[in-house]
Amino acid sequence: MSVSRDIAATWLGPRRVYDRLLARPADEGRVLAWLMGGLGLTFVARLPELSRQAYLSGGEPPLVGLVAGTLLGTLIFAPLLFYLLAGLGWLGARLFGRPVSGWAARAVLFWAVLAAAPAILMHGLVAGFIGPGPALSVVAAVAGAAFLLFWFVGLRVAGADAGTQAA
Repeated sequence: MSVSRDIAATWLGPRRVYDRLLARPADEGRVLAWLMGGLGLTFVARLPELSRQAYLSGGEPPLVGLVAGTLLGTLIFAPLLFYLLAGLGWLGARLFGRPVSGWAARAVLFWAVLAAAPAILMHGLVAGFIGPGPALSVVAAVAGAAFLLFWFVGLRVAGADAGTQAA
């Protein structure tokens, strides 16, 4: 399946998608591409909000500075934090008795980032065009819940797969 179809399928049934994704051979380049794609979409999602912020503040700080800082944080520093978070997910899965490989822990987290991207894009639109308020809070809650759900389901599937492979 294509990545866009897998993203849509994740919203409908994450277990099936994770079963299919984790059945593929381990490929660090592919999962890094998932992370960078998800973070790239997150960066794009921030642009309407940054534009609104620059306009409402009278151009101080300028939009270019806001965009440059967000680009640096999203595409340079955030991947490092997600690798750390994947390590914590791996450790957490081990503590709960689910022997997940390091690659699987990274794969499910990075896929969760990419699969939650549609909700993150919606969050960016609401933040940019409507601004703070109940609508933004609801969309932020949906995006956060989707990401966490996808991540935890992925860890459970990866742990179950590792348990059956070890048997």
